[in-house]
Amino acid sequence: MVATRSGRKSMGGSAISMPALKSSGEKFLAFSCFVVVSTSILATANPALYLENFAGVGALMKEAGADFEVVAPLFTTFGLGWGAGKAACVASGPAAVKKFSQFNSIPMVGMIYISHVYEDLVGVATWGVFLAAYAYFGFVDKPKKK
Repeated sequence: MVATRSGRKSMGGSAISMPALKSSGEKFLAFSCFVVVSTSILATANPALYLENFAGVGALMKEAGADFEVVAPLFTTFGLGWGAGKAACVASGPAAVKKFSQFNSIPMVGMIYISHVYEDLVGVATWGVFLAAYAYFGFVDKPKKK
């Protein structure tokens, strides 16, 4: 028997279920999950297109002397794990989304830094928007109590 987020008990079936997205934070994190999963898959499916859209990552890989096509499957696996964490938080509710958003602000700063160092203005702007949203949902937004 599994207790669901709504408090009802369920016999059998999948213990994993995605609730209705009620708060803005849950909606944002679900969108962010979609973004990280889709771009992570793109890294392996079409590495050249990925690097065209994430120039900072491409420049970093080039400077390191690394072949992104070789690293892409690992990159994809990490991205899928990041997405799984986001999905688990969405499924767990607004408090988990808030806590995840607080912690996830840290890698956003790292991505902004990498993009800045490698003069990827699109990356700076993209990661900056995500950082602003994570900061808002992690530190400012007060999810409504049920």
